[in-house]
Amino acid sequence: MIRTLVPRPSWLSMSMLPWCCSTMLLTIESPRPVPFPRRLVEKNGVEFLIRAIGLLKDKIRIRLYITGDGDLRAGSGSTSVLWSVLAGLAAAWLLLLAQRAYSQDELVKIGLKGAGGLMPLALILLLAIALGDVAEALGTGEYVAQVTVDELAQV
Repeated sequence: MIRTLVPRPSWLSMSMLPWCCSTMLLTIESPRPVPFPRRLVEKNGVEFLIRAIGLLKDKIRIRLYITGDGDLRAGSGSTSVLWSVLAGLAAAWLLLLAQRAYSQDELVKIGLKGAGGLMPLALILLLAIALGDVAEALGTGEYVAQVTVDELAQV
């Protein structure tokens, strides 16, 4: 039988009775912890972040080394970041599943919601790349330079 004494009221309490007469002084037999909803248990949230960022950093270096044939400066940065981000996402996914913080269905919903939030950004980037290709194909840069060379020379 476990007996725990609930602490007496603090000096900030509004109670006028002496602490020994307080109703807060109770003996509880066999206390049982109240389970928290799993959404409120964030015991390793920072640990997930640190592990994912550490993996991301290490994978970028490894991929730069691989794509650069041994030279980090000659490696493909975009390819390295893409594969490193995917590895970081997979690691975070596996850690959350192993901790039973979320179910697989919840993680899929969260991932799709996040990807849906990035769609406007991806569309803007796609249109910017397409506009740059069209401007290059039409020779817009040379045309604008020829038209403004006289105006800029006077400034």
